[in-house]
Amino acid sequence: MSITSKNTHINVYRNARIRASAYNSLFSSMDTTFDLLFIGRRTLWEIETGVTTPDSNTVLSMAELYNAPELITHYCSTDCPLGKARGVQPVENMSTEGVALNTTSLLYDAGDYARSLVEASKDGTISVTERPVIVEVITWLDQLAHLRDELVVALDRKTPDEDRREKK
Repeated sequence: MSITSKNTHINVYRNARIRASAYNSLFSSMDTTFDLLFIGRRTLWEIETGVTTPDSNTVLSMAELYNAPELITHYCSTDCPLGKARGVQPVENMSTEGVALNTTSLLYDAGDYARSLVEASKDGTISVTERPVIVEVITWLDQLAHLRDELVVALDRKTPDEDRREKK
């Protein structure tokens, strides 16, 4: 079991469906949702109660149908062995203004990190004394990558106007 708990009120997949039901009544019930996801009703129940983990294709379908692209990074950070091994972090649905401010703040130090990286790697090997410098650069890059993911999720999320245009 990998989501968060068997308690459905804190399951991210259930919460995404419930939020989606605000703009599409088909998502207000598992009975209508499972058909749209091309999975069984029991499978949807097991996912939403934390009994089982959805497969990646189901997560992609949920993210698209529910207009919840954050489900992808959630899955990659909590359930996918490759994402977990690479340290993928779930997005926090930060505002675009927050992403912009945080990115600008991090980029302010880009020159310093670039110089540190060049200095530590100029001989082609990473010595014991250079390791902490490289780790610091990687940590900084991870922070930038996380902000990139936040921005991608914000871009992927459809606005209500976009949703209405697609339905016409």
